[in-house]
Order: sequence, then structure tokens, then C-alpha cells
Amino acid sequence: MVIARRSYGGPRTIAAAGAALAALGAPAMTAQAQPSGDTAISTQVSVAYTVTDLGTFGGELSNAHGINDLGEVVGVAETPTTAIKGFLWRDGELIDLGGLSETGTGTQAYEVNDRSEVVGYSLAPDPEFSARTAMPFYWSADTGMVNLGHDLTHSGRGDGRDINNAGKVVGTWRSHPFTWTAAGGYSEMSLIPGAFFDQAEALAVNESGVSVGFGSNPEAWTRPVRWQPDGNAEELPVLEDGRYGRANDINAAGMMVGEADKAAGGFVPKPVIWHQDGSIEEIPLIPADPPLNMGMAEGVADDGTSIGWDMSADFGDGRQVGWIRTPEGTKTALNDLIDLSTGWDIRIPLDINSSGQIVGIGIMTRDGVTYPGRAFLMTPLPVAGTASVRWHQGSYYGDLAWEGPSGGQVEVYRDDQLVATTDNDGSHTDPIGNLRMGTVVTYRLCITRGDVCSADLAVELGHRGRRQPATSGLTVTFLGGRR
Repeated sequence: MVIARRSYGGPRTIAAAGAALAALGAPAMTAQAQPSGDTAISTQVSVAYTVTDLGTFGGELSNAHGINDLGEVVGVAETPTTAIKGFLWRDGELIDLGGLSETGTGTQAYEVNDRSEVVGYSLAPDPEFSARTAMPFYWSADTGMVNLGHDLTHSGRGDGRDINNAGKVVGTWRSHPFTWTAAGGYSEMSLIPGAFFDQAEALAVNESGVSVGFGSNPEAWTRPVRWQPDGNAEELPVLEDGRYGRANDINAAGMMVGEADKAAGGFVPKPVIWHQDGSIEEIPLIPADPPLNMGMAEGVADDGTSIGWDMSADFGDGRQVGWIRTPEGTKTALNDLIDLSTGWDIRIPLDINSSGQIVGIGIMTRDGVTYPGRAFLMTPLPVAGTASVRWHQGSYYGDLAWEGPSGGQVEVYRDDQLVATTDNDGSHTDPIGNLRMGTVVTYRLCITRGDVCSADLAVELGHRGRRQPATSGLTVTFLGGRR
């Protein structure tokens, strides 16, 4: 199914449990190419991130929406009765943000800045009707939860979506984009000039006070919008002959990411980048079988690294593939960068910080139970290593590669024994020798400057004969971090 982009209900689920279990078997790793005359006898094992389950308030489901540069995360989680509470996660603790109603429930947190100030929405009594309605909020440890709704004598609905380090909040109230600061209060931003429908939504703001989101244009299409700090709206372009677009995030340099459709693609959204000059660039979809045909870019770090998810609108289960894209344009499925044996399937990454930590919503299977919507935190290992093994002229060789801090030298450990100290140039070949076929060797790569290490990379010594497909059953155990 297609994920709802805003939900005033509980945490989002990703897919049916059966589809989630099937997805945990993919994607397959591929054998590393070897020089002519060698026999590739193991898959390439590559691990770059650890994954942390952020937990719940005693229920099953949780979603992580935002992360700051301190590594603090905000989102929503269920209680044992399936009531929902907004949270701030810090140093392993899930902090209940409370709410605008007496029950303290019905809250979702969307973003947190580096001063630990949080924005989102909370259900509160409607001023005109006997019901609860979603109110935008600001929260800090000093103030508690503050209702940002304007003119509360009349019914309204909205949310706070982002807050920068200067304390500028952007969000939506009664279908209009607004900004709020503690000193200046509430201020409404403009719509696209000539908008057919009287509505727009602000989703993100950068440190310069420039905001992005979407709104109605004069032809009644939903189009991406950029607001200058003074609140004036500018319609951004969509793809060729497209109708729809929305900008989901903007970084400090003014680079924006989001989604837009085009006629040639059947008017389904594609992940896109808007550059500072407003020009648009489509991000190619992750190759898959069956092929994916739609996608969305959700977040962008200040260095230009972006994250998002692709899927097929034709899939019965609507399976999403979470991805990361480097500033140079290399796009990788996030499941290819984690240990799948931990039970995680990364589906919807929603935010990324300057350290490369990623948060979002995944499917987690633990002790035979599948949770179809769970908040995750992905943290880059200090050294990202890969390992594969080949048979060459009567001996096994381990081909190792790594990325991480520059300088110093790299210590190569095989089965906890130091076997080589080499230059930190990104690759090394280890002469293993003639060991018994089926033996599992485990590598760890440690950069001496800073003394940081990769995860353990376990590879099995396979058949010594002709070139054959990669062997199965490989495992990777996370023991990364400082040695």
C-alpha cells in the first residue's frame, strides 16, 4: 500500500506481516569480480551501519520522524492500549512529550533542533465541536507543550513540521502555511500567486529561514513551493509535462528534495532534487525485479547526501525500498548496508543528520514476531568494510576494502589475530593459505589513527574448483566501534 503522507492517527504500518517476512530475504548480495584465472568462492560481505530499535511505550508500533545533530530523535509510539504518544529519544531513553489534552495522548512529534526543541501536533478539544482536533505544538524542556494554533475561538486543524536552530517553526494551520517564533509569534506565509485552491503546507525550513512544501497553483495542480524568509511563495518546476510535486526538505545550501511526476511515467511520483537556482533533477530509481516505478526523496543533509524510498505502484503489498544517495550521485539500497540477520527491513527513511545517522520506519522481526511499523536509528560504523575470498593457484586469498577516516595505517585482524599492518589506501589482499573448505574466517579492519574498527566480516571458504555462484549462509556480526 502507499504510505499516507500525513496521519492524525497512530504510527504508520509498512506492509502486511506476510509480505514483510518475504521481504526479509532480499536483496541478495553479489559476488565481487575477480581477476582472470581466480575462482570467486564467497559473497562480498559489506556492512556500513548498525540499526537501533527505538522502542515503544509498551505497544507494538512506533515511527521515527526527525533527528538533530546531537543524535536525538523524535516520533510517535504506541502504549499497551494502542494510544499514541509523541517521544523524544535521547541516549537510549524514550521521553514522553505529553499532550495538549488531559489524557496526554494523541501526539506526534515531527522534528527536533539542536536546542532539543520539538514540533509536531497534538489532539486537543475543538473550540466549536465536541471532539478533539489536531493542534500544532512547540515543546521544550523549559516551556513544556505550547499550542501554536492561531485564533483559537474557532475550529482549526494543523501541525508543526520543522524547526531550525534559531527557533523558527514552520507548519500548517487551517490549510495555510505559517511560521512561528517565541519572540515574534504566529505569521502566515503566502500562497502560490493565483492559487486555485486556498491552501498550501510548509514542511521544512533551513538555517537561513527558507521554507519548502507544496500548494495549489492557478491550474489547481499541487506543486512544490519555496518560501523566502519574508514568507513570499515561489512555485518550483516539476518534471516534463508533469502535474504534481512537493518539496519535502531543504538543506543549509538551499538544495531541496522531494517528489514530482511526469507524463512519460504515467503521472506517478519520482524522487527529485531542486538545486538552489530552482532547476529540477530526477533521481533514478533503484534497479529491482520486478522494476520499481515510483519514489520519493524525504531528507537531505547539509553535504548533499539524500535519503528516500522507491516502490512499485503495481505491487500487491506496496513494498518500499529505502535508499541513500551520495552527493556524487551513487544510490544504494539501505538494506544492502546492514546485517539482515538482525531482523530489520529498512523501508521508509525520513531524516538524516550531519553525522549520517538516519531515522525512519522499518519492519522488524524478533523472536518470530513481525512488527510492521517500527522506529529505527541507523548509525554509520566508523569504518565501512567489505570482504570476499577467492581461490588462486593453490591458496585462498581474502580481498578486503574499506572506507573511513584518512591517515594512519590499517591493522588487519583475521580471527582476532593481527595478520597485517598496511597503508590506509582502501584495499588489501590477505594470503590465507590452504585451509579446510567450509572454514569461516572473520576479518576486522582497524584504523590506527583514532583506533576505530569495522564490523566483523565473516566469510566462508568455499569450493576450490571452477568459478561458481556465491555461496550462501554468510553471517555478519556487529562488533564495530572503538577497539
